[in-house]
Parts: sequence; structure tokens; C-alpha cells
Amino acid sequence: MMNTISRLQSFDLGRFSISITLLMFAILIGCTAPIDIKTDDSPPVIVIYGAVTNEFTHHKIMISRSAPYFDNKPNEGISGAKVAVQSSNNETYTFREHDTIPGMYLSNRKFSAQSGVDYSLSVEVDFDNDGIMDKYEAATTILPPTSVDSLTIEPTTMFGRKNYLLYLHFQDPPEKNHYLVNVIYNDSLLNAKLSRYIISDDKIFDGQAGKMMIFRFYEEQEQETDTEGIREYSVSLYPGDTVITETCTITKEYFDFIDQCQKEQGGEVPIFGGPAANIATNISNGGLGFFTGYCIFRNMVIHKQEN
Repeated sequence: MMNTISRLQSFDLGRFSISITLLMFAILIGCTAPIDIKTDDSPPVIVIYGAVTNEFTHHKIMISRSAPYFDNKPNEGISGAKVAVQSSNNETYTFREHDTIPGMYLSNRKFSAQSGVDYSLSVEVDFDNDGIMDKYEAATTILPPTSVDSLTIEPTTMFGRKNYLLYLHFQDPPEKNHYLVNVIYNDSLLNAKLSRYIISDDKIFDGQAGKMMIFRFYEEQEQETDTEGIREYSVSLYPGDTVITETCTITKEYFDFIDQCQKEQGGEVPIFGGPAANIATNISNGGLGFFTGYCIFRNMVIHKQEN
């Protein structure tokens, strides 16, 4: 009897072992089987980007076609658009396409946007080439400028290396504010790429005197331990160098747009030219990009020889 039970147990265990082996074999086959994943690009969409400021100049609107998901080429500029900007003061500014840059539209005449005035953008173009003009619209409000009291460069030592920190000193207005700051070093804009736009809200110094660190310059000489990234983005500061800042009070919507773009991989101009992104936009009719406006307040400082 015991031998019979032993044989039955051995048979059951053997059958169980065979079942496990077959199951593992099936799993392995399943893991190595090819999987067909659809990676077709989504249809291209129109990308509209531009701004009006208090600068008396020919303002610019860029109109392009979004690139495929894995395409690193610049967006294709769109020609033949009818572009206009109208203010809440009933002033209309028409735009014409640049002679040599497809998709870049410049205002026919110089003008300066005014604080407290609303500006509406209208773009009409046959985007899908079906013979029917498609219309895209956006609107923005020019907020009052924030005056910056001073601009300072302060030396500091970080990890045994000398740095120079660039600070803005100003009185933050009582309402909620959002800022965009451009840094111009010896006539070169240091944050021209969207991924390097300098933005900040006023949560830390809401309604108070603020001191905002906006840029870090490195010491005069590079170090052998510098990484490629540090070498690419580092800027050395020498006595006599000129630094200019452009402080712009922007809308929360535009702040959120920049913030979301910077959180996306490869968030650089041309916008949406690389990985797709579900980024907030104020362009109607399924368009991407952003139309905004703001006042610019400039400050300048010259780096002096240290004693």
C-alpha cells in the first residue's frame, strides 16, 4: 500500500514538474515573440508663436507646421498667411511675410504695445490645402511693468570655485505676479532658447522688496574638472563686461506655457519640433504655440575689478 501511494505521489510530482516546465516554456516564447506597436506620427498641426511689447519696433509672429515625433528638423514655415493684430483701442496692425524667412511675419509698421490694453491676434491660412481658409485667434493683455531698483553682481565661492551671482532688486507689487527675465551679456542674449527662459513667480517675496538671483557667472578660467554641460553653458565674467537685464511682467497663462515647455524633453525653439507635448496654448482651432505681450524694463551693470 505504501509503495502504491509513493508511486502515485511520484507520478503527481512528476506531472506537476512537467506542467511547470511547459508553462515556463510558453512564457519564454511569449516574451520573445515580436510585438507590433503602432508608432505612426499624429497629423501635423499649425504652430503660432509671437509677442507684442512696449518696444517701438516691427513685431514678429512665427507660423509653422509641427514636425513628426522623432524628427529633429526645424518646423517648416508656413507662407501665404493673412496676419493681423488688433488692440482694444481699435488700432489694427497688419503683418507681411519676411522676404527670406518663410513663416516669419513682421508688422508693416512699427508700434509699441501699451500697458492695460488688450491685443488680439488673427491668422488666416489654408493650412490643410483644401482650398478653404482656416482661422486661428488668440488674445493677451499687457500688464503694467515692474520697476527694478538695481542690478548687482555679487561674488561667492561654491565648492572651492569663485562664482558671480546676478541679482535683481525690486519692490514686488501687491498682486500675484509672474516674471520673465532676459540676460544680455556684451550684446549676446544668454537665454535665447525656450529651455533657458528665466521665469519666476513672486511666492517668496509677494508684495515685498525682493532680491532675485537670476544668473550665475563662473570665474574667469575654466577648470579641468568641468563637465561638457558646464563648459557649454558657463559664461566667464571679466572686469569691464556689461550685463543688461530685461524684466518682463507676464501673464500667468504665459508663465504656465513656458513652465510646461521646459518640463518637456527637448523644449527648445522650434516649439513642438521634437517630442509631442500636451502643453497649454491660447491659440484657437486646435493650434499650438502662444501669443503674448508684455512691457520690458531694462537695467545695466558693468562688472568692476575687485579690490
